[in-house]
Amino acid sequence: MKSVNNKLTEEKVGRAWALVDQGEALILTCPENIRYLCGFEYTDGYAIIMHDRSVVFADSRYIEAARAKIAQPLETVLLDRGLGTAEPILRDGKVKRLFYEDIYMTCAELERWKKQYPACTFEPIRGSFDALREVKTPDEVALIESAQRIAERAFDHILEFISPERTETEVALELDFFMRRSGADGIAFQTIAVSGSASSLPHGVPRNIPLEHGFLTMDYGAEVSGYRSDMTRTVCIGRADEEMRTIYGTVLRAQLAAESALRAGMLCSEADGIARKIIDDAGYGKCFGHSLGHGVGLFIHEAPNLSPHAGERRLHPGNIVTVEPGIYIEGRCGVRIEDMALIEEGGARILTSCPKELIELCV
Repeated sequence: MKSVNNKLTEEKVGRAWALVDQGEALILTCPENIRYLCGFEYTDGYAIIMHDRSVVFADSRYIEAARAKIAQPLETVLLDRGLGTAEPILRDGKVKRLFYEDIYMTCAELERWKKQYPACTFEPIRGSFDALREVKTPDEVALIESAQRIAERAFDHILEFISPERTETEVALELDFFMRRSGADGIAFQTIAVSGSASSLPHGVPRNIPLEHGFLTMDYGAEVSGYRSDMTRTVCIGRADEEMRTIYGTVLRAQLAAESALRAGMLCSEADGIARKIIDDAGYGKCFGHSLGHGVGLFIHEAPNLSPHAGERRLHPGNIVTVEPGIYIEGRCGVRIEDMALIEEGGARILTSCPKELIELCV
């Protein structure tokens, strides 16, 4: 396994080394960022990145597995003296300036580091390491696609599973169980399955009641080797009335228009604006409250964000983003359709292949 990971690890470590100069070091405490660096998942540890050396610290519960998994040029050290375990390494590197992940490190953790290393100055990295993850390598894309294929098989299965007597909770659990049985390491996030009037809740919680007549929105994903997929499909329990068809068709048109426009160099806000204008022109502008999409990777929500508030942020080749416009009418119904897209120079490759036409079930 180490030989397979060596090239990818060297590439990621090289990116990380570029963040620090001689006499500096970056402390990583976020598990997802440590996993990005070394390909190994664990908790209660940390990593130190210097300009020419990177060390992963793992305690006795994880050290054997870490040494078997983590590839050079990373070093693996037994975490046996807490924060003090890093002292010889920082001393050898003549480190006087320590950067930390201000987005993830708590104030209490920072105070412990400062107490342990009073001779060092501490400065926030302000998301610089997170930015490394925004552009996916081919290996990362392949893992996200693997997770998406599992989620798509789950969608085909759930269409056969759904019946009027099923509850929202049962639908959500069946999606989860099917993905695990199909090879997923876990679910990407808490599965959403809400029906009828509750479909107007963008992040509604499944209820232990039979599916209501009307829209059923399912937002879910699989996890493979830490990388996540994200998709939403809305189907109808029973026949859709004219207004429901108008709402669904508007969301679909907005999504297709945004997807066809995606390309490297595009302003993130511009992508959002394309979908938002279609929904607004149809008279539902006030019913689309969230942004168009977000990045996906080791986190289910990460940069870049397709948001009207994204400022001058632009898309780059290798970004993977969701495209998920929605219309939510309080107390009546809601529709969201979500794909993932890989940004390329001349456009975008849609990674989601599930059908998007309105599906009516139990009719």
